[in-house]
Amino acid sequence: MKKVFAFVLALAVALCVLTVTAFADETVVFDNPDGQSWSDLVNAWDFFGTDGYWGRSSATGVLSLNWADIRPMMEAGGATFTYVYSADGAGDPVLNLTFNADSAGNGVNAPFTVTDLGDGKYEATVALDDMLAAWTAAGLTLDDAEAFLVQVWTGNFKLYSAKFSTGADAVVPAADETPAAEEPAAEEPAAEEPAAEEPAAPAETPAPATGLALAVVPAVIALAAVAVSKKH
Repeated sequence: MKKVFAFVLALAVALCVLTVTAFADETVVFDNPDGQSWSDLVNAWDFFGTDGYWGRSSATGVLSLNWADIRPMMEAGGATFTYVYSADGAGDPVLNLTFNADSAGNGVNAPFTVTDLGDGKYEATVALDDMLAAWTAAGLTLDDAEAFLVQVWTGNFKLYSAKFSTGADAVVPAADETPAAEEPAAEEPAAEEPAAEEPAAPAETPAPATGLALAVVPAVIALAAVAVSKKH
């Protein structure tokens, strides 16, 4: 009997792991909690990213992927790239697919949306679809791309983390907007006689989210198996 419960417990744990993996849509390509700077990344117009450019070495290969790995994400669509950094200011970073001045220097790039995290760090996110749109609008194809490069446009730069996101996680933060004042609603004429009130129907309990239910079921199975095994 104990062997049966041990098998059920192991199966439940495995399902928990698989459920978490199924909902994970992020690929972390850089992670350094202490932050990292590079000797080739000291000016606002310098880049970090993949592959080589302008004969530089220290700020290339920063990400754990190269351009050949990233290109399929752009072709599939719907992905974002996000990185966390500290610097002399938020800056106006842009994404480039080449170190060729004819394209990188002429607006063939995509801007990041920058969020102040409030602790001297900033988070920058760009939609890869925006980069592809700018690239193709210039008459280029991904065959013309050479690298995946972030131009930081700020000094004293230090990188803490970077990731690619797809699916539900691929969301670009909206720019801050002040909501417009709402117009007061027009007054409706008073009803002649209130209708007799009918007894209120019992409130329905909303169904739990599918993803959450899938994640909880294996854990419940595991706990039940442990409880029964202790009784026996």
